[in-house]
Amino acid sequence: MIYFNSDNLADDLLKKVMSPDIINESSEYIEGQAKIYGVDPKDIIKPAPYLISRLAESYAYMTAARLSARFTKGDDATKDAFSLKYTMYKGIVDSLERQLNAGVFTGGATEKRRTFPMTVHLYRR
Repeated sequence: MIYFNSDNLADDLLKKVMSPDIINESSEYIEGQAKIYGVDPKDIIKPAPYLISRLAESYAYMTAARLSARFTKGDDATKDAFSLKYTMYKGIVDSLERQLNAGVFTGGATEKRRTFPMTVHLYRR
């Protein structure tokens, strides 16, 4: 199962490098997270709740950025857009992971309350 709408990718840079393999890896990641909380992947409610959908999409973006970044190829990544996107989406994924619990996957409970401020480093040229 795909846990987010891959037809509506909003990140113009990363949607060009998004592949079916990355989207499938995102689904495997969500199912792996569900197993950590003792939830069988077949028990994840459909359609996926917003938190799960957002986590799957952010993980896919993070993976696409990682695979395209210069640091993946051993080059200097300080001014690489893909490296900066990777850092940004990694922060989002980490924040969303902290909100997970078994009920999020099954619809039995709400997400954990967010802690603010959530910070994501933004860089300007």
